[in-house]
Amino acid sequence: MGESEFPVEVSLSHYMQKSEPFVIAFIVDITTRKEYEQNLLQQKIELEKISDAIRKLNAELEGKVEQRTLILNQISVMILPGQTVAFVGTTGAGKSTLLKLLLGFYLPTAGNIFF
Repeated sequence: MGESEFPVEVSLSHYMQKSEPFVIAFIVDITTRKEYEQNLLQQKIELEKISDAIRKLNAELEGKVEQRTLILNQISVMILPGQTVAFVGTTGAGKSTLLKLLLGFYLPTAGNIFF
């Protein structure tokens, strides 16, 4: 016959009654608690993997944003209310980056944007 494991917690309590010592054993089935602990441990491991992936992605994105905002150098634009403006330039000139800076998707690494 194979051995099986039955997770229990045992607590002993001593007391006296009519000058005689007694011991009471409290036995609690902790199967459910062990399952919860195992699930929490697995969730923690998964969360750590996701957190590491998010940190890596965030670092990569910050690097790309910094590279893109460095493309824009000494730009000064004044757009009046109701005015239509087009940004025209070659690929990589910074058109999309400028728009993302204006919309607040990127924060400038140098200089200022005033509204």
